[in-house]
Amino acid sequence: MTLLSRAGTALVAILTAAACAVSAPGAAGDTSGAGGSAATGAPALTGHRPCPGQPDVTCADLTVPLDRGGAVPGTLKLRTALYGPADAPRGTLLFLTGGPGQPGVPFVERIRARLPKALAAYRLVMIDQRGTGGTAVDCPALQK
Repeated sequence: MTLLSRAGTALVAILTAAACAVSAPGAAGDTSGAGGSAATGAPALTGHRPCPGQPDVTCADLTVPLDRGGAVPGTLKLRTALYGPADAPRGTLLFLTGGPGQPGVPFVERIRARLPKALAAYRLVMIDQRGTGGTAVDCPALQK
């Protein structure tokens, strides 16, 4: 897969996560009860639960296709963290971590500590991108 197509795939996953996170049921501060919509075909965040060690942060799973082109069947669950109300005044801030293989969910506390004024107006969403975090592929033969 070329770098450009991987970047496009990541962008689609990111935009989907941001759209889903705005109305995820059970997310911190969310009382709407809404999730993904069958009418719109938008995927929903599922499995809402407290994030370990982050009592006011909600973790959830975003299920995405293994291959958006459809050549390879299957799905992946990407772990997502949500902090703040779904109806935050300025909307959702999707924050992506950098560095190859770096997850996003474990960094919510660090980002909150560094951006408190900005997060007063936004809902923070962080995602473990494909291949990172607790759901990363663990294949010793491939990793050699």
